[in-house]
Amino acid sequence: MRRTWLSLVALVLSGGLAHAGSFSEYERLFASIAEAGSAMLSRAPDALAELARADFDRAVFLGDGAHFGTAIESRLKLQEMTAGAVMCAYDTFPGLRHGPEAVIGERTLVVAFLSEDPFARRYELDLLEELRSKRIGRAVLAVAAQAGEASGLADLCVEYDPDGSLGVPADYAPPVQVIAGQLLALFTSLARGLKPDNPSEAGVIHRVVEGVKVYDPAAFRGQRRFRVLAGR
Repeated sequence: MRRTWLSLVALVLSGGLAHAGSFSEYERLFASIAEAGSAMLSRAPDALAELARADFDRAVFLGDGAHFGTAIESRLKLQEMTAGAVMCAYDTFPGLRHGPEAVIGERTLVVAFLSEDPFARRYELDLLEELRSKRIGRAVLAVAAQAGEASGLADLCVEYDPDGSLGVPADYAPPVQVIAGQLLALFTSLARGLKPDNPSEAGVIHRVVEGVKVYDPAAFRGQRRFRVLAGR
């Protein structure tokens, strides 16, 4: 849990560079983001721990705009922390309709990171309606500031600003929403009897990347030679 909170802080601090000339505005945003993160950590764990015990062997993470990166990171975290026992994919909501929807089987979890933009959300809700009408997938998890109509289309909704008092802008919400993806990965790893800090019993995955070399680009351009600058 501590590592999840530190990830939020690191992501939010990095966003301060965009407000180098208006730091007072970023102070206000930072407070809202931190409060939203606290709300996520207080509201989500029990529900996600229960969901993690569901019978799924695939997961598809969906996100549009700023939340596309949230989907990518969450997909990586779940697949990594289950040592590949849960195979994962990611896409945008419209992109899923063009073929990738075929990956959703009866044991597939669909995770929808919903947009704060009501226009974009309409397309996202249309897709959730389609999934429900086709009766495909093991379960649908929706993550949003406010669930709204999604509450009737998802099996579980995780909200971090249900009364709308925080008003975290869309571009600043990914550090909050990604907490749900990280918690889901943590609890799924535990539910499968794995060690989250070292989920790969075969040693395929390491906490610190090994076998990586960094080559000197100048030596390659000038001499067509691969000179190692660093490695581990």
